[in-house]
Amino acid sequence: MSKNSKEKMAALKKKQDKGWIIAIIVTLIIVAIAMGITIYKRAESQKPYPYDLSKYVKVGEYKDLPYYTPTVEVTDEDVQSELDSFLNSKAITETVLEGIVEEGDKINIAFVGKIDGEEFEGGTSESFDLTVGVTSMIDGFVEGLIGKKIGETVQLDLQFPDDYSNAEVAGKPVVFDVTINNKSVTTVPELTDELVAENTDFETIDAYKEDIRSKLLETREQNAESEIKSKLWHIITHESEALDYPEAELAEAVARVDASEAQYKSQAASYGLSWEDYLSMFLQTDEEGFAQMKDEAAHDNVLADMVMYQIARTEKVKYSNREFKADLADILERNDLTEEDFQNYYGMTVEEYAEENNWKNSLFLEKVLDKVKALGREVTEEEFNEFYDAFEEAHAEPVEETEETTEEAAEGEAAEGETAEEAAEGEAEEVAEEAAEEATEEATEEAAEGEAEEAAEEAAEEATEEAAEEATEGEAEKAAEEAAEETSGSN
Repeated sequence: MSKNSKEKMAALKKKQDKGWIIAIIVTLIIVAIAMGITIYKRAESQKPYPYDLSKYVKVGEYKDLPYYTPTVEVTDEDVQSELDSFLNSKAITETVLEGIVEEGDKINIAFVGKIDGEEFEGGTSESFDLTVGVTSMIDGFVEGLIGKKIGETVQLDLQFPDDYSNAEVAGKPVVFDVTINNKSVTTVPELTDELVAENTDFETIDAYKEDIRSKLLETREQNAESEIKSKLWHIITHESEALDYPEAELAEAVARVDASEAQYKSQAASYGLSWEDYLSMFLQTDEEGFAQMKDEAAHDNVLADMVMYQIARTEKVKYSNREFKADLADILERNDLTEEDFQNYYGMTVEEYAEENNWKNSLFLEKVLDKVKALGREVTEEEFNEFYDAFEEAHAEPVEETEETTEEAAEGEAAEGETAEEAAEGEAEEVAEEAAEEATEEATEEAAEGEAEEAAEEAAEEATEEAAEEATEGEAEKAAEEAAEETSGSN
């Protein structure tokens, strides 16, 4: 690789993980994001949807839609955060065999635990890493090491808590002989022109900072533009109607969503979850609901495809192979990469990678949405948000009233009737006391319910965080909710 190639590729990988590199590739089928569905790739010579699509789809109004030009900014704090990340990436961590254990230190220890003079299962380790103040041990264990010398052996007379997870040792006194093997010391370099010149394509700190600011600004502009276009696409597809579904394309879509089930089940197994628990935790549904989600996803995917191609044909939007290759070159340039860098990192050319991930279809949608904007009307950000909020409210699904809600309302009305009657009879004091008592009981019940809900949320969050250690970054529940909201409007 050329100078700094590995660092550039690492940066590219980071950007791709965060969705930055594909910021210009707007709305990659939201259903695919929500359910892991990949876009079908046809042979280059095969025309997609080779039908008169007017017989299959009624496209929602896409002309004269409002849009706004986003205003974004990059602060000095934003630039400094990137500089800090750069410096941390150049930090050097060394293992030292001397010094004192302090709060925040990362140390390695060996220990032998004994109960009544006998070693017990799980109480011994020759090499155990912990961070003082972070790693959780029984009370007094970590605290007993603070201030001790590296290489020193410390005896800790402790006691397992009564509610310890291992019932065989819970509540029992224990003696640990702990040897502090070493500690890891991380040194972050100082930001200098020399450091910048050695590790970037810039000679000075100021030039590097200006490049950071420029790229952050470009990324935020792209992200803001993508959000606007995504909302426009959401409006168009929600206003569109499928008159019929081409059998071949629908069969392909159904096959893809069926294949996604095996991927999800494999993921559930890797998390140690049953299929039912996985569906409940990550997709907030059961097997029957998942089957319905798959069916809806297949139909929504085909509808979105038909809408895109019908708009393109009506407005004569073209996307040639020459334009596609130019866009790929632009992606490389914006990420300071050569084709050689990309191929060395991914093991394939950028064209092959784009084909495998169907970037062409996504870039084509970008051009279609550019045309939609050209046919639209520019408004202020406030006016656009008001328009979109009104659209969302008009298309919101009504909340179904449950029997429990109806019964509670009836009970409330009855209680109010009784209170009014008693008040009319002059029993004001008794009514006030009863009302206060009822209010207290209701408040107590609501508080208990709130605590239960909070506990359930915390439990789900903890389970999700454990699963996410092997999954992609992110906030899975939020991603799933956003994806579900845009399911029928995606491509």
